[in-house]
Amino acid sequence: MSRAAAVQEPDVEQVVVSRSQYADTVHRPDTGTDDPRPACAQAGADKRREWREVSLASQRPHRSLCRNPACFGGEWW
Repeated sequence: MSRAAAVQEPDVEQVVVSRSQYADTVHRPDTGTDDPRPACAQAGADKRREWREVSLASQRPHRSLCRNPACFGGEWW
């Protein structure tokens, strides 16, 4: 039997989300850039994608946290 990893509440107030109407995941902001970009390489791979910084509290009800270790941790396949 497998145990699910405990999900911790993020330690950030602002997150980054794609401007796409189909975006369903929020990402930790990359602190090494002035533009809103996600911390994980997978989400930031498409340079054409536009990002915006928003409040985590406003996004939690309808978007999930990115489980990449560079963003909000968790198992990565």
